[in-house]
Amino acid sequence: MAFNRLYKQIETLIRTDDEVADSIPCKSDILSLRECRKGGKTCDDLGLELLRCMAQYKVDTTEKIRQAIGVAKYNEYVKAMVVKHGKEKAEEIIAEPSEQLKDIEAYQVLHRVANNTHPKGAPKTAEGIKEWTYADQVRLEMGEQEWWDAVKIVGCEFGVEKADALFGLAKEKELIESAQDRLVPGLKEKRAQGLEAYKKVEASVKEAAPGAKSPA
Repeated sequence: MAFNRLYKQIETLIRTDDEVADSIPCKSDILSLRECRKGGKTCDDLGLELLRCMAQYKVDTTEKIRQAIGVAKYNEYVKAMVVKHGKEKAEEIIAEPSEQLKDIEAYQVLHRVANNTHPKGAPKTAEGIKEWTYADQVRLEMGEQEWWDAVKIVGCEFGVEKADALFGLAKEKELIESAQDRLVPGLKEKRAQGLEAYKKVEASVKEAAPGAKSPA
């Protein structure tokens, strides 16, 4: 497989001081990771970014090939895959590049949260730059501790709704939960069950509270 050969070449380039040709995808990420590891660091954040870049390259390359062969030949390829592997497996194989990219991006989000850094990370793609806001940039420059201190102050002063509107807390919660749900099968259902259990306990407490109405 061409992609497997490329990945092995990139692994070699990370470990050595060989020149990285301009034709090699993710050149800047390869060089950044190589330089970081010379200091004896694990460099997990740079490693994940390189994996994301490589996954994005695979997605882009696959799409270019699809466009190059045309709709008719692509449909023939899909039919051949279904005949060979079955419908479900064929769909998994075809979707693999984009699904792998989504998995890596989810890992990045959780890794950043675990290491107390901006969950979105500094943008490195055109789409990322488009979605990057002034508030994101301020947060990145402030650092997580100072940013969350500011969130708490605004929340205490003006309320949760105003803090959410200003800092986008609900969107961030959704981003993190989406990453968790993707990487931990069944977590969404467990979270829903936990919320339902909490509501039942809350209802019981309210019923038992002084002044609560007795059930008819």
